[in-house]
Amino acid sequence: MTDDNSHHLDVAQIQKLRRPGGVVVSPAIGKPKLPDATIMAIGESATVAGIAVEAIAMYDIKPGEPWHPKGRGNGYVITLGGKRLYFAGVTECVPEMQALKNIEVAFLPMYLPLQRMLPAALADCVKTFKPKIVYPYHYDQDWVSRLTNGRSVQPPASAAATAASLQVFRDALTWYPADRQTGR
Repeated sequence: MTDDNSHHLDVAQIQKLRRPGGVVVSPAIGKPKLPDATIMAIGESATVAGIAVEAIAMYDIKPGEPWHPKGRGNGYVITLGGKRLYFAGVTECVPEMQALKNIEVAFLPMYLPLQRMLPAALADCVKTFKPKIVYPYHYDQDWVSRLTNGRSVQPPASAAATAASLQVFRDALTWYPADRQTGR
């Protein structure tokens, strides 16, 4: 769990999906909603249920009132089978992210909060720590309504904007090895 916002910490869904004895890792802000969570602070490393977990800072760096101030939430590097997977949470391209090494798969936010980590900025960020595989997320906030309402369809303008954003991101990754690029 990266933050306590309802779209990052849905206690009802966690209860539905969590198996008996299942562990949830959280920053301290999640403790009131998940009292039995394993709390990790930024920079902390732990072995949780036999899995190596590192808590990485996630925060906004743009001036003004941050949606995600430093110290509130965590991103995580999880090591499974010798592979390092990075789950950034909702963040900008902070120095802690840029310092990561040997990331096999990175899940990175694009666009939200508004005007943060735009497609070209996300591509520039990826270039700093060079994960082998990148999955952008957090750019299409209408998807839940489409999943839960079979009659709901993505508005054409929204669909075009999403496709254009992903194309801008792909185009900005021209330095990336061709065998790792998808969607072309």
